[in-house]
Amino acid sequence: MKSHKKQIGIALILLAALTGCGTRHGGETALRPQGTGGFPSIVQQVMMSLKGHTTIPLLAPTFVPTGSGHLTATKNPGGVSPNSYHVNLLTTKSPVAVNAPSLANSTYPEVASFGASRWPSSAQAMRALSAWNANEGIIPQPPEQRRAVALGYHVTATIYTMGNVTSIQWQVGRWLFEVNDSHNVARTAVAKQIVRFTHQTPFPRADQAGLVIINDNTTGIHETIQSQSLVIWTRGPISYSDQTTMPLNALRMAVSMKEF
Repeated sequence: MKSHKKQIGIALILLAALTGCGTRHGGETALRPQGTGGFPSIVQQVMMSLKGHTTIPLLAPTFVPTGSGHLTATKNPGGVSPNSYHVNLLTTKSPVAVNAPSLANSTYPEVASFGASRWPSSAQAMRALSAWNANEGIIPQPPEQRRAVALGYHVTATIYTMGNVTSIQWQVGRWLFEVNDSHNVARTAVAKQIVRFTHQTPFPRADQAGLVIINDNTTGIHETIQSQSLVIWTRGPISYSDQTTMPLNALRMAVSMKEF
């Protein structure tokens, strides 16, 4: 069933039970790197549980948003195999150990996730990314209105209006960016923040393509999408991704990812 917006349903990944000092980023508390390799201790615990269960080169974030409450992490049920790993970051009212059985299929609030999938070939990884863009982003078909908007740093985007949905889209190199909202609200301020961030901070290397989708309570023809921010990119036949509720935190997670 086609719609302008579809729910972000990518196999995404990591959740951790974090303790320690935090800082504020983009309205959300984030855990400062601690421990071996500069990873927060909760990230280390979750990633160690993945070793030996997947053959994908492991990447993990040194920046992790914590939300409110106690942060914990669990491997996504069925999300760890030789060709994939997926972890969720959750918040609980009281401390819960990483990968505790009670976290499986739980209703605890999700703060963030990250992971990776290996495809049979680089071409299929690209096709998968294009499919995710079609399913989770907005495809202007056809827009009722379109206009150009300058976002700074010599970047010009197109604003599409379709019914009660507005989408700002632009491309820089191999990366495609979308900022989507409902009720014809053009989130140009958010788009400008993203452009400034990506031009001031080294972004993940994408061999073939990268995709950033920011959904801000977007109501499409058939369904409503809650605020979610997704970053996904390909390296050969492998796609890496992270997801949070805050746009800049999703970008911060992506740029903090490094080999574990």
